Amino acid sequence: MSVARSSCIASLGCTIGLFLPSLFAARDDGMLAALAQVAAYGAGMGLLVSALTVTLAVARTGLLGVLRASMHRVEQVAAGFVVLSGLYLAYYFWVVDIEGGSDPIVEAVDRVQRSAIDALQQRWQATAVVLGAVVLAAGVYARRPARRRR
Repeated sequence: MSVARSSCIASLGCTIGLFLPSLFAARDDGMLAALAQVAAYGAGMGLLVSALTVTLAVARTGLLGVLRASMHRVEQVAAGFVVLSGLYLAYYFWVVDIEGGSDPIVEAVDRVQRSAIDALQQRWQATAVVLGAVVLAAGVYARRPARRRR
């Protein structure tokens, strides 16, 4: 399997728990709202991934060394989150879509999700500016001439 396919599958596994509920939230508002939701999600995720990629690409020592040293733990934690997200999505699908009901777990997660969505919607401009500034600063840093070593 190629690196690109592996990255695609990994990123889908990490973000599907955030994407599907946001898409389901738009299903009552019609096709145009759902398409706008997908486009906004894609733009935001693209900006976030670009900021992280460029930032890590220009990181020379400190952070990169720490990340490499602890990567096995990061992978274990990420795998745990992916499994928990998948289990919750299956549970949510069963309770809400199959049985047509709700329960305290779904309601609690929905409250947390709604508060996160509301906070991001109220501050989306600031988030976009910060992520854009990170990408721009990293690009400027990457283009500067390398210092000559003595």
